[in-house]
Amino acid sequence: MNSAKYINYELRPAKFVERKMFTSVLLNIIGTESINYQYVGLGGLLFTDFKLFHKELGISKMTSIEGGKKIDIKRIKFNKPFSFIQLEKGLSTDLLGDDEKVNLNSKTIIWMDYDNDLENFMFEDISHIFRKIPTKSVYFFTCNTTLKNYSGEVYSLTELKEKYGKYVPYDISQKDLTEKNSQNVIKSMLNKHINETLKTRNNIDDSNLKAHPLFQMKYSESSGAPMMTYAVILENKDVNINEKYGLKKFDFVVKKNEDNFFEIDLPNVSNIERNLINVTEIDKQKKVTSKCALDPTEIDKYRKLYKYLPTYFDVRQ
Repeated sequence: MNSAKYINYELRPAKFVERKMFTSVLLNIIGTESINYQYVGLGGLLFTDFKLFHKELGISKMTSIEGGKKIDIKRIKFNKPFSFIQLEKGLSTDLLGDDEKVNLNSKTIIWMDYDNDLENFMFEDISHIFRKIPTKSVYFFTCNTTLKNYSGEVYSLTELKEKYGKYVPYDISQKDLTEKNSQNVIKSMLNKHINETLKTRNNIDDSNLKAHPLFQMKYSESSGAPMMTYAVILENKDVNINEKYGLKKFDFVVKKNEDNFFEIDLPNVSNIERNLINVTEIDKQKKVTSKCALDPTEIDKYRKLYKYLPTYFDVRQ
């Protein structure tokens, strides 16, 4: 994962909003269980999620997987924000299969935040993860939603099966393969492999585990690639996670059998406009539009995300 060399992830507003949303839900889960979690992620150069999860969630056991052929491990070590972060250099598939390098046998929040298109090795990572992580662990998967061939056209069903083979569900048809629907196709592929891995584990351990969906989000930074994140929490099959962890108050948490992805669509509003929306009741929205001529759709976007939006300041030195 080398994109951190070219992109400052701390200045990506949609990614910022996503992280804040995740953190608010994880606080509920950790508070309910009173468990000390570990965090495993792809730190890169800035360790943004590591810093956030340590400060907001109190996690101090952290492992960063640093892969990629051109990875500058010396620079990454220099930028490591906390001494307790364990750095492991190598391919994620190799490291996740090595308990001495990345031990997944304790309660884990793991975010495989891939910055490239869907690849087969990502399913191998899933195999390692879901064979090991215990109940109440949370798994995040992020990737580029592009499912296109070298000509820039959306895969045909034949091309999809040629590339991903056994990971393609039997009920995926040609009509599902559209640019607009790509995140749902990827989610179906992820679910298929997660469920198959857990089925084998349940048979071996005589357990009753299920990956309950938490998040399914999509976003695209300005002029950036279309991205998706899918997240699940591992629990027993009969557990209602929304009730157990008090998640009903979050409108972006997946409801039962929900297909639609929550879209992080950032509003284009000024600070003055934000203040006006904040002090105006929802049913008096016309008051805002009449005062500042702000498009009502931007107001709706703001109300949907305002708790999680970043505020940037230009601090002269």
